[in-house]
Amino acid sequence: MTDEATALPAGVALFELPEYDAAFRTFLSEAMNGLAATKDPILAQVPRVKTRRMYRGQNSVGEADKVETPVMATQNTFGLSHEVVVNCDIEGVVAEFDAAAERYVAAVMPQVFANLSLVTTAFGNTRDAGGRPFTWDMYLDMLDGMEVAFDGDDNPIVPTVVVGLGFQAPDMTAEQQSRLGAILDAKRAARLAGRRSRQLPRNPLGT
Repeated sequence: MTDEATALPAGVALFELPEYDAAFRTFLSEAMNGLAATKDPILAQVPRVKTRRMYRGQNSVGEADKVETPVMATQNTFGLSHEVVVNCDIEGVVAEFDAAAERYVAAVMPQVFANLSLVTTAFGNTRDAGGRPFTWDMYLDMLDGMEVAFDGDDNPIVPTVVVGLGFQAPDMTAEQQSRLGAILDAKRAARLAGRRSRQLPRNPLGT
């Protein structure tokens, strides 16, 4: 017999604690994302934003051409064994959090780099080394042909070089350092010249 006054809401099981479940999901998300950021320096620089829907990225290459980046789909699992729960095995809990973070990085980062490659290729900002080893001359050639951002004080924001594990870049020679400075000085001069050329019309109101 069921007492209408004490009947459980539809979809709620006996002894279920929705508030505890919601709190744990929030804690799991924060902990897993925090651990994932420590495992990948690029992911650590990507801001996290909560949203109710997924938006498809779009970049304009020209007046008509547009490049759409696919939505990055991710799926992860998290589970604790009966023994870990019963024995209050904190190390086991932490190990599962760490494993979930590893799976998240493995699922997300290849998609991040695929999207970056798609956009940079469309904008002509990729260079194929043809199997040759990395050199700073190769980097400077690429830097010379691309746009460089500047901060509010007109200081250049030099693009970050991302390399694989175990890679050791050679030291820059004095000539290469001099060329780097010359490239950035030229881009700063072009930026300042473009700023000076923009002038308001003498009679904007037409009077």
